Amino acid sequence: MPITAGALGIIGGNSIFIYDSLSINLDSHIRYLSGILLAIGLMYWFILPDILNKKKEFTVLTILIVVGGLFRLIGAISIGVFSPIIIFALIMELIIAPSVYIGHRRIIGLLK
Repeated sequence: MPITAGALGIIGGNSIFIYDSLSINLDSHIRYLSGILLAIGLMYWFILPDILNKKKEFTVLTILIVVGGLFRLIGAISIGVFSPIIIFALIMELIIAPSVYIGHRRIIGLLK
């Protein structure tokens, strides 16, 4: 997911996520954040072959996703907008990512 969403944001900027033209500064910021999201996805991909030995890396990447999700949630609450895209992102960031992390930790515990 992060690789796909990041790549789409880099290629399309705000036109991928927002259906009207906005400022050049906002478009630049969206592309920058999409690049970071793409990098997070690539890092997950990079550690996948040796995931059982990459606990620290997996933890850091998951924390980045969850913290971003918490601030997305704060923003959605303060603005009062929960569009389908925001809800999907929140589910991925605050439910799926932590669940995968917890499962990863349990598997490591079972293998010890």
